Amino acid sequence: MKKIFRLIAIAAAAAGLLASCEKSAISPLSGEYPAADQLKGVTFTDGGRTSEDGFYVFSVKGQNLDLYFAGRSWYLGEGSYNYSEVPAGNALLARSSVNGKAIVRGGLTVYKKGDDYEIDGTVWLSDNEPVQIKSHGTLIYEEVIVTPKFYYTLSDYEDNGVKRGYNLSLTDLQGASAANFLLISNSGVTGTYAIGDPNAGDNGIASYGVDLSALFGQPAGSFVMGSYFFEDGKQWLLTAGSVEVSGDENMYTVVVSNLVAAALDGTPYSGDTKTFENAVKPAPVEPVTLTLEGWSAEYSFKDNADAGTREHKLALKDSFGGDAGQIVVNTTVLGGINGTFEAATDTEKIDRYTAGADLSIFGMGWIGSYFSVLGTSFPINGGTMTISSDAETVSVSVHGLTGIDGVNGLSLPAMALTIAQPDNPQPPVPGDESFTLEGCTYTLVSAPKEGVDGVTEHTFTFKDASDNVVAQYVEWTATDAAITGSFSWAATTETAIGSFAGGYDFFGMAIFGSYYVREGGSYLINGGTAEVSESGGKLSVKITGLVSATAAGEAGTATILEIKDAVNADAPVEKETFLVENGTYTVTSLPKEGVDGVTEHTFTFKDVEGNLVGSYVEWTATDAAYTGFFTYAEPTATAIGSFAGGLDFFGMMTLGTYYFREGVEYLVNAGTSIVAEEDGKLSVIISDLGSAAKDATAGTAEILYFKDFTKAE
Repeated sequence: MKKIFRLIAIAAAAAGLLASCEKSAISPLSGEYPAADQLKGVTFTDGGRTSEDGFYVFSVKGQNLDLYFAGRSWYLGEGSYNYSEVPAGNALLARSSVNGKAIVRGGLTVYKKGDDYEIDGTVWLSDNEPVQIKSHGTLIYEEVIVTPKFYYTLSDYEDNGVKRGYNLSLTDLQGASAANFLLISNSGVTGTYAIGDPNAGDNGIASYGVDLSALFGQPAGSFVMGSYFFEDGKQWLLTAGSVEVSGDENMYTVVVSNLVAAALDGTPYSGDTKTFENAVKPAPVEPVTLTLEGWSAEYSFKDNADAGTREHKLALKDSFGGDAGQIVVNTTVLGGINGTFEAATDTEKIDRYTAGADLSIFGMGWIGSYFSVLGTSFPINGGTMTISSDAETVSVSVHGLTGIDGVNGLSLPAMALTIAQPDNPQPPVPGDESFTLEGCTYTLVSAPKEGVDGVTEHTFTFKDASDNVVAQYVEWTATDAAITGSFSWAATTETAIGSFAGGYDFFGMAIFGSYYVREGGSYLINGGTAEVSESGGKLSVKITGLVSATAAGEAGTATILEIKDAVNADAPVEKETFLVENGTYTVTSLPKEGVDGVTEHTFTFKDVEGNLVGSYVEWTATDAAYTGFFTYAEPTATAIGSFAGGLDFFGMMTLGTYYFREGVEYLVNAGTSIVAEEDGKLSVIISDLGSAAKDATAGTAEILYFKDFTKAE
């Protein structure tokens, strides 16, 4: 009976515990959430569609259901919609509610099949209660066709190379300028901007408009910056107000409110608001290559000896003989105009073309590379330029040309070439002359650079087949860094990591640094870029943009120095080995007749098939071991510690040391031998081997190796 009462008590206690588990409670230990209320089978209808901040907002209503979705499309699209306070792509807006209670978090998934929709998901309400929704309905939307009213271009705005925002420029559909907004922003282009000083902060500022034309002595409106718009044939500079940019890259709308603006003549603007809506990107134009035939060019150049550079210029004439622009390329001194060039940058100017720019407002006209067609000039400031010339013609092409609508290439084929007489006596259009050294050996000395921590100096000395020095190359690397890679030229005294040392003549007594020898003259290298590579144990050095001269100042004509596949003179040479192994041998040891205290040991070697493969004869002191080191001696010498050379006895027999290779018998006539015996097996190695067949044909093997022969029974 007591047991029954105890069971009843336990059951009652358990019931009490179960009764305390209300669905709104969350277990503090398990982290479990209460089961969600369910709102299933609800049929919803269309509550309307509006447009906010560049997004469409869709209202969906049903019994106890009031939902708002935001999206880009003109209809409610399929996908997951997450809770958001403000309209955004695929957003379930905070204004949504269930059972009259606001949704505070969660998300819903929209499924669509034609006009039939289903909305599923779980959301949490303002009382922290979860609700599971599963509803359906029919939603029919009329397609919204938006008519573009403006075209826009968007570019980064930079100040001293640092991006500070954007420049949003608008034109009407005919291409006439409509407005420009310089927006200081550290995030995206959309947002609200206060019109003011662009230097007053780093976000949320639309620069006021300013006309700087007078500073350069130009008519009003020639040089306007900042934010402005056009209306009634006048350009209005914004000085105060607010600029709101909404939308995305597909379409922007700009609203200027509370605006204060003035025309270039000072007339105040009478309106308060200006709207530029539905601005889209201009339709892409299939790019073409602009080909201009029948042109001509005059070539000239000038050198900057201090900088070691040369500026090449092609002055262009159109088919009517009128000035039509110019091409400007910078190279090292003696560098050629022929080649492929990218546009110069602030840090990279050599072997590049100078981009074009119109500096007319400064009274300087056009500079750099540009061309003119029918009185209009166009800069060449983007793309890859290729120039090819001979004595009579020059061709110029640019691929990837930027800045001209619908044009991505420029071709100036086979222009008639004339050459202006330069002050410099060097050839006016030097090509890329290459001087190549092949079949060289080299030695390398690598040592820490004295007085400079962490730097190793590598000195390569190259010699020709006659052991004459033909070049020296010196480079600096970080300690333990590889000797291969790219190295720029530096003066001999600089010791710059990643550079190679220029040549230096020490009062005619010695040459330091990098130089090469050509036709008996030593040329000091004083410009260029070196590429050092190693492959298959061979070293190559190629210096492009080469500038060189003798100690007397005579310029070298080569623009490329190439030392190809030099072999390390100190590297061990792999020797050819003739190996015979795992055969049998016999040895006969007898006192040498007529010579006291000497034993002659004759070893006969046979291969595994029993064929004779060689003989080895050595002399030791009586009772001495036949293993050890032995030097070559003539067959008749009988010298202790030597082995006997091979001897052909009148074609009847062979005496001394010899071997068979591919059916040919070779007599040994030089070398040093080692005889070893281990675990009952005998090996004989003859290194620095000299041998010859009976017809005097020299053997090619440099090592003869009888390996692991077992003594015959």
